[in-house]
Amino acid sequence: MEFKTIPFQGIGNARELGGYKIGDRTVKEGMLVRAGAMSQATKEDLNLLQSKYRIGTLIDLRMTPEYMSKKDPEVAGAVNYHIPILEMEDMTADVEPELVAQFANAELDRMEIFRLSYERGFLDDDMYIGFLMGSRGFNGWKEFFARMLENEEDRGFMWHCTDGKDRTGCGSMLILSALGADRETILRDYMQTNVQNADRQAKVRKQVEHMHMPEDQLKALLFISGGVAESYMTKAMDALTENYGSVNGYLDELGVGPDAREELRRRYLV
Repeated sequence: MEFKTIPFQGIGNARELGGYKIGDRTVKEGMLVRAGAMSQATKEDLNLLQSKYRIGTLIDLRMTPEYMSKKDPEVAGAVNYHIPILEMEDMTADVEPELVAQFANAELDRMEIFRLSYERGFLDDDMYIGFLMGSRGFNGWKEFFARMLENEEDRGFMWHCTDGKDRTGCGSMLILSALGADRETILRDYMQTNVQNADRQAKVRKQVEHMHMPEDQLKALLFISGGVAESYMTKAMDALTENYGSVNGYLDELGVGPDAREELRRRYLV
């Protein structure tokens, strides 16, 4: 399985799905691009998205405050859509106001934020289940695929969030599932983030090595520092299978039934 990372100057954790083997077919190159935040994209980055990838639809999956503070730049020829998969109120609905105020405190130390998040269970590996099965997430993915199917056939499709790993990773899982990819391919694509963000992970490990953190706490810290853990995605896929019979059963509920999936295969596989 060949990973095609994209060496943008100002866009992190970027790669395309082109070249992935799906049965006896292959994902077309230059058509499906996943990435992290785009606010620091350079002119050269934007030119590459226009010229090589010919992006026709660009989906921003970030929360509204993230989106409003640093909107995506325009890519010539592309239509931008903001489809938040979750909002802050979804995460804090059952949290007492005093704790919400603590998280909003700009003076709070980064490690203190991590400690509070970890202790309250905000960083456990059920996280993606909410991204997919919460009402906002479900409706967001429904629109996501509607926009994908509206995209011009010869134009690239791009989706991103902040780190390009969680919301973006769920999008990749759903797209690859719709195209017929097996679980191994989906998980290898997901875990590639750890390769692309290896320097960040090594730096975090170095900073906390004297703290002798329990393994599960270190796993959570690495996760919020640009890493991924396979259990986050496997638990999400297992939850979809348990509740919808399969990931394709979930796609059916999104309106991406057999005919739509076949249309996506026709467009994006060779």
